[in-house]
Amino acid sequence: MNGKFLFDTNAIIDLLNRNDLTLTEEQLDLIYSISIITELELLSSSNLDKPEEDAIIDICSNSNIVNIDQDIKNRTIKLRKKYKLKLPDAIICASAASLSIPLVSNDKIFERVEEIKLITLSDCLK
Repeated sequence: MNGKFLFDTNAIIDLLNRNDLTLTEEQLDLIYSISIITELELLSSSNLDKPEEDAIIDICSNSNIVNIDQDIKNRTIKLRKKYKLKLPDAIICASAASLSIPLVSNDKIFERVEEIKLITLSDCLK
């Protein structure tokens, strides 16, 4: 099952920072999908303490993790070439495009990507 939104790494970090590592049920319900790249970025941070790691694991377990399939590979290549995106950003963007769901991100680089609908975390939480 895919969700209503695909959350970028920075949106998850912002969510965690806003809530002292405690997410409300309403906020957990919003987090339906994250890219495998986001999961890797979040969990591989070298300065995580145990409560932060536990909160990230909780978010990941309550999310649909989007793995990289052939469609996402093809879209990643096109998006990276067209917009000169970094590889992780291109994969995350391609994942949202492949699922036809909005990307929740505060990263301005995605504003120019025509293939996705971009919304900020603040707009998503309204």
